[in-house]
Amino acid sequence: QAARALIDQISNDLRYVDIGAEIRDGTSYKGYDLDSSKLVLALRLPNADPTTPFVRKVYTIETVASRLTLRLQESRKCNITNFTWDCDQDFQSLPTDLLSSAYELNQLSVTFPSEFNGINVSEAGLLEPPVSPFISMVFSIKPADLTASCSDEAGLCYKVSTSVNMGTR
Repeated sequence: QAARALIDQISNDLRYVDIGAEIRDGTSYKGYDLDSSKLVLALRLPNADPTTPFVRKVYTIETVASRLTLRLQESRKCNITNFTWDCDQDFQSLPTDLLSSAYELNQLSVTFPSEFNGINVSEAGLLEPPVSPFISMVFSIKPADLTASCSDEAGLCYKVSTSVNMGTR
């Protein structure tokens, strides 16, 4: 249930990604950027203030207090000025742990990974033949008191994954 809740929350956010929003903050991307442990989203929510229409969400897989978890930092009342995020600092959250302390992510196994993957809009446009941009994510969750990495035999780990086509956003 914990793994599904993570996937559901991010999948819901992906519905609001604005792939036309172009950002250049270290890397250049449109709407979203990702690597294996980080997903950055430019969301345009319905009924947002037209002067600050974006929400910036950053999901990271990181170790906190010796426990691998998924964290979220959110900035509201944002605009993109000269391809750079311009967010009201009064509306920026501290990083929040999205996983109960009773659980942790597993990342050290090929069979039970936890990671983001996919192709961003800019990369997809350069490929031959053309490919639709997408985000895939997989989360493997285990009890926090399980010191071993998950394996096929353990039976204590749960893995959930999904892929979302971003080309129609």
